[in-house]
Amino acid sequence: MVQQEVQTLPGPGTQPQFDHQTVAVKVSPAVAAEVKSMADDLHISMPRLFAYAFGVVKIALTEAKNRRKLMITAEDGTPVREILLPNVEGIEPLRRAAGK
Repeated sequence: MVQQEVQTLPGPGTQPQFDHQTVAVKVSPAVAAEVKSMADDLHISMPRLFAYAFGVVKIALTEAKNRRKLMITAEDGTPVREILLPNVEGIEPLRRAAGK
C-alpha cells in the first residue's frame, strides 16, 4: 500500500511543508524485531533504516545492470565478501537495451 501525504502551512498560497509517501511493508515478527534492533543500535528510526536500505539496494541494482558486483572489502581493498543479488526480473532486459 502506498499513501501520499502532503501537509501545508496555514494561510493562503502557502507551499507544502513536506511531501512524502507512506509505504506499508509486511514482514515477519523476526524481521520486525531485527529491524527495530538495528535502528535502535544506530539511534535512528525504522523508516530511516528502510530509507538507507533502499539506497543501498538502488546502488546495487544500478551497478548490477552494468555487470558490476557489490563487494565488502578489507581496509586495503582486498575482497572479503561478495553480496549476491537475487535474479531480479528486469535487469537483463535493461542490460540488453543498454547494449551490454
